[in-house]
Amino acid sequence: MIAEYGVDLELSPQMSGALGFTVDGAPWRDREVGARADESDSSTPLHAIAIEGGSGNDLLVSVWVDGITHFIRTNRNGQVVKAVARDPATDKSTAIQNATAQKEANAEFEFWGQNAEKAGYWWTCEAEVLGANPVNPRNKIEACTWLIQSGKETPSAVALAYMHRADAYGREDAQKKLEDRSQAVKVDPKNAMAWAQLCSAQNWISEDIKLATQSCSKAIELNPHSPEAWTFRGDIYLKTKDYDLAIADYDHAIKLFPDWMWPLDNRGEAYLRKNQIDRAIQDFNDVIRVSSDYAMGYLDRGIAKMRKNDMDAALADFQTGIKVDPTCGSCFLGLGLVKRAKGDLTGGDADIAKAKALNPKVADDFVEDGIPVP
Repeated sequence: MIAEYGVDLELSPQMSGALGFTVDGAPWRDREVGARADESDSSTPLHAIAIEGGSGNDLLVSVWVDGITHFIRTNRNGQVVKAVARDPATDKSTAIQNATAQKEANAEFEFWGQNAEKAGYWWTCEAEVLGANPVNPRNKIEACTWLIQSGKETPSAVALAYMHRADAYGREDAQKKLEDRSQAVKVDPKNAMAWAQLCSAQNWISEDIKLATQSCSKAIELNPHSPEAWTFRGDIYLKTKDYDLAIADYDHAIKLFPDWMWPLDNRGEAYLRKNQIDRAIQDFNDVIRVSSDYAMGYLDRGIAKMRKNDMDAALADFQTGIKVDPTCGSCFLGLGLVKRAKGDLTGGDADIAKAKALNPKVADDFVEDGIPVP
């Protein structure tokens, strides 16, 4: 019997169904338990093993093979029951021969047995600090630090540990975040994602526009198919009010990743600041379509609706933004401004005061978007 370790995750209904793991039409809940090194893909040094749940006591092994995930169902003796390859673009599956799947599963089980401690550190280092199953940021930092200092990892894996550790630092440790981003590119200078993340940190933390632009351009040079690199450089141009350049970079990012809310939202912001309000609203509609729980999508669409003097629609968007994120100070500011415009001065002033209490600089974006704030 294989020992369990790790965090909860959810297998999609399509894949659980293809493997026979669907339970009453719902996704199968399973547990991550292991990992192995993968030097063919610098974006992750891990292959995954998932254990428990599903039908009976069968196991699930998931393996990265040239960017495609192989999902392999085995029994408790490690014998393959069924295996499919998932196309990430469509979430459709194709069958894998059992003999091929058996070799992959055997390798995963063998690695897990020999590298349980290392795998455990990687799971914690890679885990998200936000989301359905968040890890404690301190634990994430400690795990990533262990991997960085172990002397057992390749340069690409060490760089990844630096990148993950940077994610764990909060606003109060912004300088540490920037330092880890810088260390990642020193350790692995050909890692496009490391350069893209350094670019973003230089833009927002050190606010060194020149260096940030150079870092994003380096990321694009190394990997022109990186939506993050194009997006983060677009963010620089949006900040410097080079709106046409920003839109061009966001266009590239959206072609590479059509359902990523960030470049969609920021491209809409660029159009809004160019006074192309209807075009901006199209992007904000798409943001809400792909991420209905993203408060900024409702906020930005509400601001655009205000620019069109459609106060009822703006009011509804600000209210939804607050429902999604009760700490959205900008949403309260928008709500207050609309209430004042509709004649409710007392209610409006109360919402504006709450907005400023949540964020003293809350008026900046509204002013930038052409909305005066009293």
